[in-house]
Amino acid sequence: MVDIRARAGFANFFDTGRLTDFTALNDVNNASYLEAFGVFSESGNWSVTTLSSSKIVLAAEDPWLSGLSLEAQILGTGIGPVSSLAALDDAIRSGVATGDFTQIKISGSKSALWDGDDTLKNKTFLTFDFADDGYTVTSGNLRIEIPGTLPSSLQDIFAIGQVADQVAGYSSLTPAQQANVIAQMNTLASGGFSVILNGTTVLELAVSATEISLSQMGYSLVLEGSFPTMVGDAFALLTDLSAALDSGADIDISRPTGYSIDVVKITDPDNKVVLTTVGDLGTSDTISLDTIRLDGKTVNNLVMGDNTENYVSTSFGMDTWTPYIPGDYLDGTAGRDHIFGLGGNDTLFGHKGNDVLFGGTGNDYLDGGAGNDVLNPGSNLSGDMTWGSKGNDTIILTDSGMGFQEITYRTFDRGVDISINGKTNTGTVTKGGAGTDTIVDVAVPMKAGWTSVAGGFSVTGSDFDDSFDIVTAPKSWTDVHGFDGSDSFDLTLSANSILRLSFVGGQGAEVNLKTGVIANDSWGNSETVSVQNKGGQIELNGTYHNDTLVGDKFSNRFILGQGDDVANGLGGQDMVRYDRSGVGSVEVNLTTGTATGTWWDGAFTHTLLKIEDVRGSHDGNDTLIGSAVANRLEGRGGRDTLIGRGGNDILLGEDGHDQLLGGAGRDKLFGGAGNDRLDGGNGNDILKGNLGADDFVFSAGNDRVFGFGGKDQVDLGNAVGITGFVDLKNHHMEEKAGDVIITDADGNTMTLLNTGLDTLDKGDFIF
Repeated sequence: MVDIRARAGFANFFDTGRLTDFTALNDVNNASYLEAFGVFSESGNWSVTTLSSSKIVLAAEDPWLSGLSLEAQILGTGIGPVSSLAALDDAIRSGVATGDFTQIKISGSKSALWDGDDTLKNKTFLTFDFADDGYTVTSGNLRIEIPGTLPSSLQDIFAIGQVADQVAGYSSLTPAQQANVIAQMNTLASGGFSVILNGTTVLELAVSATEISLSQMGYSLVLEGSFPTMVGDAFALLTDLSAALDSGADIDISRPTGYSIDVVKITDPDNKVVLTTVGDLGTSDTISLDTIRLDGKTVNNLVMGDNTENYVSTSFGMDTWTPYIPGDYLDGTAGRDHIFGLGGNDTLFGHKGNDVLFGGTGNDYLDGGAGNDVLNPGSNLSGDMTWGSKGNDTIILTDSGMGFQEITYRTFDRGVDISINGKTNTGTVTKGGAGTDTIVDVAVPMKAGWTSVAGGFSVTGSDFDDSFDIVTAPKSWTDVHGFDGSDSFDLTLSANSILRLSFVGGQGAEVNLKTGVIANDSWGNSETVSVQNKGGQIELNGTYHNDTLVGDKFSNRFILGQGDDVANGLGGQDMVRYDRSGVGSVEVNLTTGTATGTWWDGAFTHTLLKIEDVRGSHDGNDTLIGSAVANRLEGRGGRDTLIGRGGNDILLGEDGHDQLLGGAGRDKLFGGAGNDRLDGGNGNDILKGNLGADDFVFSAGNDRVFGFGGKDQVDLGNAVGITGFVDLKNHHMEEKAGDVIITDADGNTMTLLNTGLDTLDKGDFIF
């Protein structure tokens, strides 16, 4: 039997919301090096600019959508063979390569196709330093230090890479295969790692033969006993611990052999023990929970999730621990409850008392009730919702990961003053004499909305008079709902952020960002809105009624619904979006300023004024027509037709078999998935088909084609003076610097980049 004893300070361990899911990794997930990896997949072939025994430099010379060239610089000693990159690669795979790596650095080198796009130019995304005593990974203001006996030779790194491929699918391996992976990993030894952000250690794992400690923001989880220090054995242990944390199951300690726990404790930033086990943990396969005492008193109202689906309402005060599970309804009492949803989509109610609610993984619903509560929704795949209630509550979003978080005061009985600052990562909500809420790490879901379609942060007011003071985080996505009442909005947009202002009432909304007047908030109220734009975008989300939405001098976005809506972008590069659930095929003509289509069971006719960009429906067969100015037309799914007309346009067909016609101007056409037809029209255009069997139409100007190959074809029907394949091959086609250039009798050209003459035959052309 084991006795678990805790001091009152133990509650602060939960209040921090830090250790539960090892959440310093949120900072790692948002590190700047991921920007580089996002660009890699959009880059063309890598070329070698330097190849020697001490330095290798690779460059991507033909990236398309990112507008950035990349450089990978590898430093080392005795690297060989270096006659060619292919020879080195073959030697590594054959086990005969020599040398050691000392550093790998990835950076942006120069802008490529996109005029004025210099945001990542000359930026170092990632530096990986190899040393005898471990690795150091640096990315922006984030540094990860990994001490230990780790490989630096080409052969050892390649071998570890092969093991890493198996680790990715570890759970699907047989026990024998898992044992083999662990044995290979046991050739390495590490003393843990440290994650350092802005000079502060936010997460640290230290491993020795007698102690494992995991520390974040001053709090430490310490295990004392006998532990593995080899990487493979430690990996097996962490795999079991992770499974237990996700499911709420007992912790299996039957492997690796020779492993034992004598003491489990948690210390605070002053190194004071706030929780510890006393007694014999034993050598059985599980650690079971017998008793929890807090300051000498038995804790009875502790509920945790388990591993089977159920819908359960429970009353506390019993002397037993009752398991509850993913999909549970966990209902507290008037006392101080600790309720843990863990895995699954859970509903947690604290009721009265100063409660601690933790949602865990899954899409959870948290309501602390009256009292000074600590609410941590945890992580999710699509969305958690936390309801505001009376009392001085703390809402912790640290563990959100890449998910979506909504905080709502929709049912509150009075107006609230909401102040959210993504730049300072703070938030407070003053509830009109009913308490003040503190929001911790609000920037985590905000920034997740920039990098993940499932991420983002939303805050909802009451049906009374609310005030919203919102500062978005850089590179973030935020949604604001005022609901009923006469509200005021003071909005500050940081660089590369999007703030959606939503209207969901039963009347048409009338919003004018330029004048700062909301004549009708869709509930019949008059409101005010003030916007300080520092490089972000406001997105106005209308109703299913007849809305009039007016932007300002900046670039705005509009979501129009059913009804006869009017969207006026005024200045900037403004977009109207139809990529919403329930929208069928749409026909949009920016020259005439009209859009028609259906949304669920209702038709709409929209008037579009000073709108430059359009995003089509999810799956409909859309027709999107631009205007005389520069447009961006995005087809999304379906068989779409995109026509740029005048201006330097960007056309993206995306999914489906699409037809893209640039028209006049220097256009950029990207087919996406499907068998697309790309015609740049007049001007010097850029064409990229991507997946599928695409047709590239030869037209007037000097066009460049990226990614030609497979079943792609060049349509020479518009070419002047080219009579057939023999004439083309003998008089109108040549290879220069690894590219094929086709020239017609009028001097118009099409360049097939990274293509050789010896790869082309008659079947690659349409005459």
